[in-house]
Amino acid sequence: MNINWRNLILSAVYLGLVGTAAQAQVINFGPNVFLFTPSTPTATIQSTLNTLFAQQNNANTAQFGPNRYAVLFEPGTYNVSINLGYYMQVLGLGQSPDNVKINGTLDSHAFLPNGNATCNFWLAAENLALSSTNGYTMWAVSQGTSFRRMHVQNNVYLCEWSGSQNWASGGFLADSKISLSSSLVRAVSSAICLQSDLSRSMRRRRLPLICEAST
Repeated sequence: MNINWRNLILSAVYLGLVGTAAQAQVINFGPNVFLFTPSTPTATIQSTLNTLFAQQNNANTAQFGPNRYAVLFEPGTYNVSINLGYYMQVLGLGQSPDNVKINGTLDSHAFLPNGNATCNFWLAAENLALSSTNGYTMWAVSQGTSFRRMHVQNNVYLCEWSGSQNWASGGFLADSKISLSSSLVRAVSSAICLQSDLSRSMRRRRLPLICEAST
């Protein structure tokens, strides 16, 4: 008889955490972990995200602050805008990135003036499908960040194009599929997928990635 030990162990851990259904329905991961479901009111989710970002986006205070936050999304579709600050991690809980779809925005903008993202540290987005209402995802980051197991259905910018200097450096970007407009697919696929040294903001990314032109 074949036994799926992984599922068996996970089931045992789950039962040990929650006990019987009569005793507990929700696992409490503590005050710094936020678990959202499709039934959570959009206004509640957006308010939480806005509050976290307002607290965590200051390079002078939050960068060296004590707070750490994880935002978890159960499978479903969410119409929200996500800005990531220091020590913020956003994760989809589906088996595939396409199980959790964000219809809105998910961005990391430069924390320093003049489009300088060289202090955008310690943040992550994982296992999500993105369809941006802006038509792009801004991922201006530096070291200590990760962008992995993502299906991005729009353009991606790896530096803050609104500033005068557009600095970014480092970060981990891998195991993702990025659907780009045909005007950008050549430049970005060369810079990311082939790891060409075309731009400072596009260095130190990691493979594998799939870049394709959208239809």
